[in-house]
Amino acid sequence: MAAKTCVRKILIRTLLGFGLLMTVGWTRAAEDEYAVKAAFLIHFINYVTWPANAFSSPDEPIRLCMVGDNPFGKAIEPITRKKAHGRPIELVYDPVAGGHQPCRVIFFGTREASVLQQQLDTWKASGVLTVGDTARILDLGGVIGYVTVNNRVRFALNDQAAREAGLKVSVKLRKVAVQR
Repeated sequence: MAAKTCVRKILIRTLLGFGLLMTVGWTRAAEDEYAVKAAFLIHFINYVTWPANAFSSPDEPIRLCMVGDNPFGKAIEPITRKKAHGRPIELVYDPVAGGHQPCRVIFFGTREASVLQQQLDTWKASGVLTVGDTARILDLGGVIGYVTVNNRVRFALNDQAAREAGLKVSVKLRKVAVQR
């Protein structure tokens, strides 16, 4: 009887340990995914040109606004040490639509379609690059959406939405985008 109890305890501990390792592995994979997505964001900013009147001054920063959840964690913070088009990049969390600091790039975390559509309608404007955590944003009028292809993070473009926002997307960025 004591041997059966000992075997059960070992089995339970082993299964719990395996479950913990799987959780850590999944967490690590999510961290890696968002580190890649954060790196893509700086490239999006570098390979998109805004309308001449999008910025009020030559030294106005490019504001990257996070609407809703921030799935990047600390992986997004290094972006603030970079420049794009000679401008510093500034992170703004939970911005107010129509606020005094205009967003030039807006990232939307994963949301249900109706909430995402409402957020997009609030923020869609000329000179704003809208980026979503999934390709669903493209169908709702966003410019760039992340996709997974063969277990790799990629992105797709909505050319019409980019034109409507007055944005020019570089040929280099277009070449590496996934075709939908």
